[in-house]
Order: sequence, then C-alpha cells, then structure tokens
Amino acid sequence: MTNKNKGGMSPKMAEAELHRRAINSANIIWTDHARERMEERGITSQDALRVLRKGTVADKPTSGKQDGEWVCKIVKPTLGIRDVGVITAILLAMFPLTVDV
Repeated sequence: MTNKNKGGMSPKMAEAELHRRAINSANIIWTDHARERMEERGITSQDALRVLRKGTVADKPTSGKQDGEWVCKIVKPTLGIRDVGVITAILLAMFPLTVDV
C-alpha cells in the first residue's frame, strides 16, 4: 500500500493535535517498543503524557506507513533528567495516537 498523504502537516498543527488528543490518556496507544524504551530510560507513562500534553514539535511531520498517518517527535525538558522525546504516529482516520519513545 502506498501512502497518499497530500499536502502535509506543519509542526504547529501536529503539536496542537497531539496536545488535544493527549488530554484523555485513553486516546493513546503505547507500543511494546515504547514500553521497553521507557523502562530502559526510566521514563514513566506520566512523563511521556506530560511531553504529549505540553511538548514542542520542532520538525515537520513525515508521512507514515498508512494513509492518513503522520509521524513526528515531540520533546519537552523534564526536571531532573535530559529532554524527553516521544515519537508519535498521528492517525487522521482514527482518533488514537500511537506512541513510541
């Protein structure tokens, strides 16, 4: 299947969408890979949710594997540790976010 995403999503658009969706943690789908990386790095799901709710998307999202999917990294400085970055897939056809840390 080829991705037919047209136009694009700006960093500000992605950031606003991530902030909006992350208000309710039921909108987040944590991948096994994300859970493994969070454990390795000492990042809690609350840390990652704070990043999704208050972080900044600096780079333009890229087209994902599926139609209507945009992938980006959202980052937020976290007290006591380095900046935390969360890789996300925003699925426009579906409401949940897929998260990979």
